[in-house]
Amino acid sequence: TDENDTEAPVTTDNAPSGWYNDTYITVALTAIDQPQDGTECGVNTTYYCVNQDELNPCTPATEGISADVNNEGINYLNYYSVDNYQNNTELLQTSGPVQIDRQTPITTANLTGIAGDNNWYTSPVTVELTALDDTSATIDVSGVDFSEYSLDGGTSWLTYTAPFVVDTEG
Repeated sequence: TDENDTEAPVTTDNAPSGWYNDTYITVALTAIDQPQDGTECGVNTTYYCVNQDELNPCTPATEGISADVNNEGINYLNYYSVDNYQNNTELLQTSGPVQIDRQTPITTANLTGIAGDNNWYTSPVTVELTALDDTSATIDVSGVDFSEYSLDGGTSWLTYTAPFVVDTEG
C-alpha cells in the first residue's frame, strides 16, 4: 500500500431530476481518485445498489460504473468506490431520487344536469373533471400536472381549472 494516499475516491452520478416514463434509466457513475504528492492511486472498484426505501438504504454489492434503474416509482442509487491500494473507501453516496412513472393518468367526468332519453340532457350540464395517477396507490408516481378538455371535437383544447357549464345543444 501507499501510505501517502490518504484520500478516498470521489464518485459522482448523472442521475436525472424529475419524473420520466422510460422503461429504465441508465445512471453513469464516475469515480476519480485525486492525486496526492504528484501520484495518483486510481480507482479499483465502484459498488452500487438500487432500492426504493430512502430511510433504509441497500448495501452496494454490484460492481460497475453504470446502473440501470427500472423500478417504477421513486428509486435511490447508493454507491461508493475503493482506490487501487484498497486502503481508502469512500463513504456511502446516494443519488436521487430517480423517478419513473409509466402510469397513464385517468380522467373521469361527473355530469350534473336534468337527464333526458338516450344519455342526452334537457338542461345545461355542469362538468367536473377528476384526474388521478396510479389509482392502485401501490407506488409513488408523479401525479397529474393538468387536464385538458375540448368542446369542439379536438380542434382546440382548454386547460381544466374548475367545473364548467355546457349550455349549447349538440
